Amino acid sequence: MVAMKEQILVVTANIKVGTYLTHQLLSHLNYATQTAATTANALQAINARTPELIIADLHLPDLSGKDLLVALNSKGMDIPVIVLATDAMEGEILQAFRLGAVDFINLPAQDTEIITTIDRVLKERRVRREHQILAQNLKQTNKLLTDRVQKLTGISNIGKTITVISNTQLLLTRILESAIQISASSSGYLLVRSDNRDTFLLNTSHNLPAPLVKLTNQPWDDGLSSLVGKSGAPLAIHGEPLQKSVLSQVGKAVLLVPIMVKNEVIGIIAILHKDAKPYDSSIQSLLEIIADYAAIVLVNARLFRSLEERSERAPPIRTNTVQSIEKIGIPASIKQNLEKALIDAIEAVVTLSIEENANFSKKQERLLHVAQDQIQNALKTIQSIPSVIVKKF
Repeated sequence: MVAMKEQILVVTANIKVGTYLTHQLLSHLNYATQTAATTANALQAINARTPELIIADLHLPDLSGKDLLVALNSKGMDIPVIVLATDAMEGEILQAFRLGAVDFINLPAQDTEIITTIDRVLKERRVRREHQILAQNLKQTNKLLTDRVQKLTGISNIGKTITVISNTQLLLTRILESAIQISASSSGYLLVRSDNRDTFLLNTSHNLPAPLVKLTNQPWDDGLSSLVGKSGAPLAIHGEPLQKSVLSQVGKAVLLVPIMVKNEVIGIIAILHKDAKPYDSSIQSLLEIIADYAAIVLVNARLFRSLEERSERAPPIRTNTVQSIEKIGIPASIKQNLEKALIDAIEAVVTLSIEENANFSKKQERLLHVAQDQIQNALKTIQSIPSVIVKKF
């Protein structure tokens, strides 16, 4: 790719000076040049193409070179300006510097002086532009890193939430909210496969239209979820292809990720935003991690439900163990052993409590007293139960 020549605009009504600078000097130095005889013409040329450098005469037919500097400042244009002047114009040169001029050429001047001044100013502009590009790139990189840290923090928070919340429905709602937040989406929903495995039910949603929200806990058919349920692969659609789905009334781009256990799709997380821009692979990767957390929640819910069902099917206990012991009694030998063990425990606690040089905290002393009371209560309970003699035949 051929680099474009740097553009220099020469603003002067002196035809001799303008011709010399553009045709005899600057063109041989591989600069692209343009001339303007007035401030108005100069502003038109600048609007058509912004030059890298302006060389302006302080005396112009319509407005002065200082007026050109004022106009550039008012437009917020950061273009270096070198003014052309003579020895008798020191006061005007100072005013030009105050208005933003970067240097001046005192006419008449040697070629080397003109070239050195122009090269130095353009080199400073290149360096400043490189610094601006680097600063912009650094800012963009920091923004990307900050965004990534926030997303990873959000995923970490999901893991912490799973360990402290036992309510399955609340967990699934939190998981969906995190997926929407991390992906910067506008809406979303989470589906769970029904017990008979033939359809998906809308479990929870965020920012869906009222008619769709009414389908909560009912079979859900958006024309896309069934494809994800069969394939077990994520699906991203945006733009015109989405118009055939009911989801077109929610957003212009959707990403559906399966919630899987082994090779079975037990649920689906879907997120949407209103722009027709597709979700990128990084968002899909993050959503797959979130889907793994959702799988843990759903599997745990299955296990708890299975345990509850087994408990309900188990035969009831006909007698209470403690009541049976109180009614029937316990063998005398076992009772004596229990009484002796409890008495030994009481003596040990008492000895520990009054031991000399023991440096217990108030909390430890309180715990010793509590332990002593509990052991004594247990001893009284054992003593109140009748003992029986077991005969050997």
